[in-house]
Amino acid sequence: MDKQFNELCREEDRFQALFNSITDALLVHWVETDETRGTFIEVNDVACHILGYTRAELLDMTPSDIDAPDSGVDVASITQKLEFGKNVLFEQTHITKEGRRIRVEINSRIFTFNGLPAVISLVRDITERRMMEARMTKLNECLLSFGANLVDNINLLVKLCGEQLAATCCLYNRLTDGLLCSMGQ
Repeated sequence: MDKQFNELCREEDRFQALFNSITDALLVHWVETDETRGTFIEVNDVACHILGYTRAELLDMTPSDIDAPDSGVDVASITQKLEFGKNVLFEQTHITKEGRRIRVEINSRIFTFNGLPAVISLVRDITERRMMEARMTKLNECLLSFGANLVDNINLLVKLCGEQLAATCCLYNRLTDGLLCSMGQ
């Protein structure tokens, strides 16, 4: 009996080590039915850290408790796809315990756990990725708006750089006839 118990403890430790070594948030929750209200069954350390909740707090919550109500995600459609056994990849906005909004990419799949349907979701914070994409879009728009006037083009680029760097002043310097000239906004 002690040998089985020790083996079981080692397996649980091994599982926890693997589960908590994943670098993205991992959330497992029941599918909402008459028997369950869709609460989280298990969460990894990364999920707790990113969302700012303790494991105990999260295990008393459901996905709708952390989803932004104004995110525009069609949860019914996602649930339907999951019920057909498909993996579902979608974006969502989560709200941390402190109220900060985090843009996430979620890869979910349904499975059977203790005889009941459950969902396992790998959740990646894509806030920085979306901010970088927005910066690249603004840069492309700026470059595409260049005209024939060099000074106007420089002013557009300097203005964009100042905005992206949250600067109070942004200048473009160049040598003209041996003199340092500043341009920009």
